[in-house]
Amino acid sequence: MRTGTGRFSRATLGVALLTMLLVVGLVLFLPDVALAGPGGIVKAAARTTVGKIAFALLILVFLPFVVYILGKRALAIRRTRRDLARLAQLYPQYNWLDIRQQVTAAYTWMWSAWSDEKLEKARRFTTDWYWANQQMLLDDWEAQGLKNVCKLYHVNHIVPLHFEHRADHGVDGEGSRLIVSISGLVADYMKERATDKVVQGDKKSADLEAVWTFVWADGQWRLNMIEQDAMEYAYLELPNVLPSALRQPSEAAKG
Repeated sequence: MRTGTGRFSRATLGVALLTMLLVVGLVLFLPDVALAGPGGIVKAAARTTVGKIAFALLILVFLPFVVYILGKRALAIRRTRRDLARLAQLYPQYNWLDIRQQVTAAYTWMWSAWSDEKLEKARRFTTDWYWANQQMLLDDWEAQGLKNVCKLYHVNHIVPLHFEHRADHGVDGEGSRLIVSISGLVADYMKERATDKVVQGDKKSADLEAVWTFVWADGQWRLNMIEQDAMEYAYLELPNVLPSALRQPSEAAKG
């Protein structure tokens, strides 16, 4: 399931950067005997006063930024969970436990359908537009002699990012949007059918995070789009759209 070139979530990268900065900080302030083993440029630089000052400045510059980004993300996700809980009191389809089950089923069946090159298996979980779009991609790759190999090992997490309550065609709730971040341990690569040569990606499994958009249609959340995880923060910046009955006075005035 080709959703982009990214293999790791931005949140994971943030945690990795934070860990790296802390480790570098510990290395810099260890006694010199700890630096006597095999090392490289970093350890050599850390032996000098100028090097220690430079690395300390890097930590001071980047550490607050990483903490800020991760903290802002956590607060935005908490806000969306809270808004969903409020909305679920009037609209059962926003109950997070039910959403999680439906999204997990859609995620699992989509990977299975892609693996077997039989999108019909997952059609009940998608909008007509998305199904037709992905079927066209499969047909195009087959014409080029390519096969997208997809293997899902397990789902890591599902996180709500944003939602927009709508009333398409005058039906309250119809056409509402729900955007979630999904991470799974997968193998996802493209190979030539004739030679089995890998032409994109690799056979190794890795954590893959992507942003999935679902639309409420015909009494069900249906997959409508998959985007790279880089879009996560763009959605977290957006205010959730609640029906007028649940909006605060300031929100109702804007709407």
